[in-house]
Amino acid sequence: QEQRQHDGRHQDNQGQAFVAGTVGLGTITTTPDAFQPARQDACCTDGYVMRVDTSASGFPVVYASFLGGSSDDHVFGIRRATNGDLFVTRTSHSAAFPTTPSAYAPTSPQVGPEEGGHDTFLVKLGLTIQPREYQLIFGTWLGAVPSQPSSLVVLPGDTPAVAGTASDLALPAPGSLFPPVGLV
Repeated sequence: QEQRQHDGRHQDNQGQAFVAGTVGLGTITTTPDAFQPARQDACCTDGYVMRVDTSASGFPVVYASFLGGSSDDHVFGIRRATNGDLFVTRTSHSAAFPTTPSAYAPTSPQVGPEEGGHDTFLVKLGLTIQPREYQLIFGTWLGAVPSQPSSLVVLPGDTPAVAGTASDLALPAPGSLFPPVGLV
């Protein structure tokens, strides 16, 4: 039986709805321009992001992609910045979760040979013009294990802010992330 959970939703004033969630058993149908067109590990949960055109008849999915690594990945928060970029957050156990070299923490604080800790991530997907698709602009671990984000907002200047709980104080200092991220 297919298991799919929609955790995060965001709708802009242009008729676009953005949905983020987690797929257990089963799959989603990705679009040809997907950042990750296939699941990264069939045994575990994977995150996904979708853009739905709510102004069109039938509410077509215009973008759908997996977002994950080699183990359990959960996507909860999704927000669209004023420039069209998407910020996505939640937790992952995957040591191979997609991050970028300039990240605050490009590897999980609890990296073993196969899996990382149950850590919070923050990803920025940017909309390119030609071809019109979302690509990974920025991806980082936020450094606290275990941690649980509960809120994601985009502040003025398209700066994301993540709020939640963590069991240790190994969180990044405000202004230490690139691009700047607010931690509440």
